[in-house]
Amino acid sequence: MTDGQTDSLAPVGLKPLRYGRPRFTGVVDANVLLSSIANGCSTGWRSRLLRMTDEDHAVLYAADHVFGEVYEHLSKFVGRDGTPSVEELRQLFEEEYLAILRFVTVTPDDGAAEALGVTDPDDVPTAQLAELLGVSVVFSDDRHLRDPGFAPKDWQVAARGAIELIDCEREKIALGMAVYLPARAAVWAVQASARRLSVTPWIPAAALLAGAVLVMRAPARRRTVGEALGTIGRAFAEQLARIEADEHLAMAILQEAMYVASGDSLRHQLASVLAVQLEPVAEDEVLSLLIAAYPGADTPNVEDVRVELVAGSEFVEGEPFCWQLGRAVDPPDGSFEVMP
Repeated sequence: MTDGQTDSLAPVGLKPLRYGRPRFTGVVDANVLLSSIANGCSTGWRSRLLRMTDEDHAVLYAADHVFGEVYEHLSKFVGRDGTPSVEELRQLFEEEYLAILRFVTVTPDDGAAEALGVTDPDDVPTAQLAELLGVSVVFSDDRHLRDPGFAPKDWQVAARGAIELIDCEREKIALGMAVYLPARAAVWAVQASARRLSVTPWIPAAALLAGAVLVMRAPARRRTVGEALGTIGRAFAEQLARIEADEHLAMAILQEAMYVASGDSLRHQLASVLAVQLEPVAEDEVLSLLIAAYPGADTPNVEDVRVELVAGSEFVEGEPFCWQLGRAVDPPDGSFEVMP
């Protein structure tokens, strides 16, 4: 955990690494976005920020000011030979990155900078957002966010940990499919035979089992098959052990990079609950999520929840009586000024 914080501060149900989707939330600063965009234009590779949001493994948030900062500084990442151009950088940002980001209007707080220990006023909204989310990885290369403990020492190490965790999950699924598909094929063959012969499935299943018994009557054949299955089983076990070791390491890297806030107000609780929702949530369902995530806290009623949601600029009523944290932002209509 960043700045020596521990797992115990994470509310029940919102542990630093979750099961299901999303696995974690992130806060993205402008400098990381710009470097990722520039690198993507130069190499043609999808950045780790983009890849970690595939299949909703992560949800990434940014404070409102980041949107303008990206456009303001795009020209600084144009190469000496003019490539990539500002237009190419802008196109990549608008077509790829805007689709994965939720922008949050952080409620202004004159005392936030001093309370959070952030000396650069431009970085205060990002720190406020991290504090509001409860548990998140702050992807930033800004020392004003690293020094107070909001961002990890090296955001790229944290991003690699996120990708490795996702890769391990995919490898586990592939390994499981290697076991499941042959069994599923056998079931499909039995069912197809039953339909074709107009009989109950147990008849072709019994015939298949009898054939297997007949084939395996010879001791030498049973020994050969047993050795082959043992070899395959050991290979699967070794592969699974390797994946789990890699997964454990990736989880340790990502958890070390996470910032865990100590805020426990209703506003903080609402933000941390809504941060991991992929769709707008009805007000009564928000209350249920709060109770599940914070079982030891004072239970608000629906009216308390609605008052807090309406008052907080961070919360958006995406549909009538349905709320989300932050919002997607469309590209400007072309009038947004890119600074030279």
